[in-house]
Amino acid sequence: GLITSPSALALALAMAAAATVAHTLAALVTGERQRLASDLLASAQLGLPAAAAALGLATGALRPPIAAALVAGGLLTLIPAIAGAFMLASETGVAAPSAPAKPA
Repeated sequence: GLITSPSALALALAMAAAATVAHTLAALVTGERQRLASDLLASAQLGLPAAAAALGLATGALRPPIAAALVAGGLLTLIPAIAGAFMLASETGVAAPSAPAKPA
């Protein structure tokens, strides 16, 4: 599985890092903080990795650990996306989401 395959784990981490870098490079070049937050938010990539994993498994082109690495890499892109959402919320004065109040 994914956990027992060092190469699959490395692929997942590399995919997440590459997606984040690809979406934030322009923001770093321009130096705009709000643009950086937007680019981080846009770094979430779930559809393409999931589709590639499903097709790869269905056709036999991918082994299960590699397919799992594709999906895990997509899931890891949610970390910078969440950070970007909080950055945008703090810059625009929008309150961050909180848990609903519990009834008394």
